[in-house]
Amino acid sequence: MKIKMLHVEGTRLKDSAGQVVRLQGVNIPSLDWSNTGDHLVPSVNRALTDWKARLLRIPLSQDRWFGKAEGSPKGDSGAEYRKVVEGVVRQIADQNGYVLLDLHWSNGGKWGQNIGQHCMPDDNSLLFWKDLAKRYANHPAVLFDLYNEPHDVSWEVWQSGGAVEERNDDPKRGLHLKYHTPGMQALLDTVRATGAKNIVVAGGLDWGYDLSGMMKGHALRDPKGNGILYGTHLYPWKKDWETHVTPATKKYAVFVGEVGTKPWKPTDPPHENVYTESWAAEVIAYMDTHQLSWTAWSFHPSANPCLLTGWDYKPTSYWGVYVKAALAGKPPAAPKAAPAPKAISLVSPAGKEMLTNGKFTDGTSKWVLEENGAKGQVEITQESPEGKAALRLKVTTVGDASWRLQLYQPGLQIEKGKKYTLIYWVKAAKAGVITVNCMQNHAPWEHHGAAKELPVTNEWKQLQFPFDGPWDDSNARITFTNLGTAPGQAYWFASCSLIRHEGTN
Repeated sequence: MKIKMLHVEGTRLKDSAGQVVRLQGVNIPSLDWSNTGDHLVPSVNRALTDWKARLLRIPLSQDRWFGKAEGSPKGDSGAEYRKVVEGVVRQIADQNGYVLLDLHWSNGGKWGQNIGQHCMPDDNSLLFWKDLAKRYANHPAVLFDLYNEPHDVSWEVWQSGGAVEERNDDPKRGLHLKYHTPGMQALLDTVRATGAKNIVVAGGLDWGYDLSGMMKGHALRDPKGNGILYGTHLYPWKKDWETHVTPATKKYAVFVGEVGTKPWKPTDPPHENVYTESWAAEVIAYMDTHQLSWTAWSFHPSANPCLLTGWDYKPTSYWGVYVKAALAGKPPAAPKAAPAPKAISLVSPAGKEMLTNGKFTDGTSKWVLEENGAKGQVEITQESPEGKAALRLKVTTVGDASWRLQLYQPGLQIEKGKKYTLIYWVKAAKAGVITVNCMQNHAPWEHHGAAKELPVTNEWKQLQFPFDGPWDDSNARITFTNLGTAPGQAYWFASCSLIRHEGTN
């Protein structure tokens, strides 16, 4: 079977015969961090044959492409690296697969420095695409992903370029840099100037998740090419798909370039502590409903979320088994229904009360509303189930992520080995899900191994959240988070109680 050149028509991919094509596959990383890759040849073969992938996304580094990265052979200007990429493309095409070459790592405008993920591509990225696009111009198996996970710039800068200033106090996630980005339109124009008509992927903002800017006049122009797929990355902590992704699927061709889930560990970022067993089936069902092409992250046993348990290519239970089944054309398992909140007595378990002003009789004293790019209004009403005080929180402005709006009480003492139960009443103007957790109220902001997504409805429900103290902490906090889902949403909280159980060691 000869592979056919693809193009975008409306919201769908089509081949040269006019047939609708839906591409599903996996990401095979390692050429972003390695000059030679990690198990590339067997991984490509196993992904295409055993796992039935049709599309493989291959993350690349612009510094390695030109031989500027540490470990690149001296004097070869990237020739060896480019030969590895060429071999991967040939291997995939020979097996009638498609390959998406993704500019994953850039350098903030300084060759050989700051190599990694940045807010936006830099001017050196233009040179990367000028060279790569010319080499693979109009190759029927090759698509181009312009830049991995843009974030923390305006839609104007995303589209047309401008100054970028990366301010990140966490050295693990970036450096303080100032550089110029040409913007996504300039990258696309650079590709087309080589004569390459290949489909391009343009990832949205908020780490490649948010596509709302396309609906507000920031779609790219492509009069000379085979079209654009607007890329989104779906992870469990990216909330409210119906606002940030779904509207774009009705007007543009949308591609899910990364998608994945995994159980949370204390060493993971706190905002990722939202794992539920039902999410894998739910996201596959969402992509099926909208007939989106996708590549799951990742076909590597150590690049999380992992599809593989090891180099025996066995699927992980929490993510790989779902993806392998989907690629084989098997219907996804029905999403597990969220368990109904357990009804409990208004009488708290025996033990010591840890919260202050949990019944809101002293207004909002001791409670903090965190508005990190989002806005909300709090007031005390007399709407509790007992007709007494309740705290009402109305969402007025949504930030770039739902966790930006949080309600919490700090200054709590958590002791290692003690058992705790948080009990509270809650309702919402519109049904949804909130996350409750116990975490440090200080750097490094780690969770105490305790977080849970719980459903809320427009009727009062009493919920409980038990957990054990994993270590001593004299300044912990109980947090209600993922509240900033939509303007106009409102939540009511009443009779909040955190009990340290008696007789626990």
